[in-house]
Formats: sequence, C-alpha cells, structure tokens
Amino acid sequence: IFGIANVPLTSFPTFHNLVRLEVDYDYPHFPLPSMSSLVKFLHLSPNLESLVISQVPFIQEVNGYELTLNTTPHCLLLCLNSLELRNCKGLPEEMEFVGLFLKHAQVLQLVIFRRGISLNSSCEIIQQLQNYPRASTHCSFQLL
Repeated sequence: IFGIANVPLTSFPTFHNLVRLEVDYDYPHFPLPSMSSLVKFLHLSPNLESLVISQVPFIQEVNGYELTLNTTPHCLLLCLNSLELRNCKGLPEEMEFVGLFLKHAQVLQLVIFRRGISLNSSCEIIQQLQNYPRASTHCSFQLL
C-alpha cells in the first residue's frame, strides 16, 4: 500500500494493535516501495513484534540508508523481536537490510532466512552477520 499510495503516511492512523506485519510486493506495474516508506510505516506500528519481508530487493534505497536517533521507529527500540526474510538469496541488499535492523533493533531475538540459500552460502551469511554491529546481544539466526 505504501509503495503506491498517493497519500502521505502521516494521514494514516497509528496501528497500536499491529504486532505482526508481512510485506510483499507483487505489482510489477507500480513503483517499488522505498526503504524510507517502510520506516515511516514502522513509525505507525509502535508495538510491532514480528516483521516478515517476502523479498528485500523490492525495497529501493536500502544501500546507504541510515536510521538516526530522530528516525528510529519505536518498535525497533522496544518491541521488534523477530525479522524474517523469505526467498532470501544472500544478496548484498538483503544483507544491508538485515544489518540495518541488527544495528537498531534493541530487543531482536531471531532473524530467520527462508528458502533460496544454498548450504554453502548459508554458512558464509551466518559468518558475515556475526560481524555486524548489533543493538541486541540476544539475537540468533535461523536458516530454513
């Protein structure tokens, strides 16, 4: 919705009861959602505990996107405990996306990668993620 909506996200209500959000993109004729749009939507979801992204490369501007103290959503600071990437291939955009969440999600407990990763590259991905700065000391990774 936020990728094709012509209304500012500030006109949306705050979704206080939203605890799980699944994001997918299946509309090739519409512009790709941006990282800033996703972050703005996360600001409207202060109690979000679980975020599922079906394909990270559909989000534009992942490369170099930075959250600051003024832009970090409340849910990343206090609530988000799981992040799941579906159809993950270990692409640089996917790793940068996860790295951004690892850096800012203070209570993140689990990052799940589903499908699309070969056994050889899965070990490389885990090693790479272990070196990323993390706000949460209790975060683990699963490859399914």
